[in-house]
Amino acid sequence: MNLDAFYFLAREFEKHGFHLWMTGGSARDYLLKRSFQELDCATDALPSEMLTFLYDANDRFAHYGHVSVYHLDRKFDITTLRVESAYLDARHPGQLSFIRDPERDVRRRDFTMNALYINPQGDVLDFVGGVADLEKKIIRMIGEPNLRFQEDPLRILRAIRFKVTLGFSYEPTLKQAMQDNLGFIERLNEQKVIQEIKKIPFIDRPLGREELYAFGLMRWGDML
Repeated sequence: MNLDAFYFLAREFEKHGFHLWMTGGSARDYLLKRSFQELDCATDALPSEMLTFLYDANDRFAHYGHVSVYHLDRKFDITTLRVESAYLDARHPGQLSFIRDPERDVRRRDFTMNALYINPQGDVLDFVGGVADLEKKIIRMIGEPNLRFQEDPLRILRAIRFKVTLGFSYEPTLKQAMQDNLGFIERLNEQKVIQEIKKIPFIDRPLGREELYAFGLMRWGDML
């Protein structure tokens, strides 16, 4: 995977006194040597600070700490490090605060394998054992699984998608929590559920349907 665009953009952040890390699905897939197109990044720069040098950035969601920008035909989704309060609607936190410390930011993320931060030198910041879980091919929740699924039930479907597409296994307490909290999926906007399910690539959809059926989610499995 050619990361020239990431290296260039990271240097721009460094010139202005900030850090840029590849994180989320991009960091995970990079370490798994899987291809990816869009780059998920985290930074210690505030949205207002990024916009002083990312002149063509899309700042529609800057109040959430998120901007997006294209460079060398690659899309970058860049989010300011943050902490979040309790979730009020089973999807979004009631309040968020921007921070400068990735070790605090990691607590809001879902699974350990999605909570790695890679700098332009290739150094990996791993505060939750994500590298070990990648090596073991395990999907593990950051924090107490029941609470995290009740915060955002869409994480149940994300776990299913990752199992299907990556060939990973559920950590036992994670799987039990998924089963115990299936009812919370009904709280979600139906379109959000459909969007998540449709992220399963076409070639993997028979496996996805089988996995959804295994959890009794026939209604959603029938959509694949």
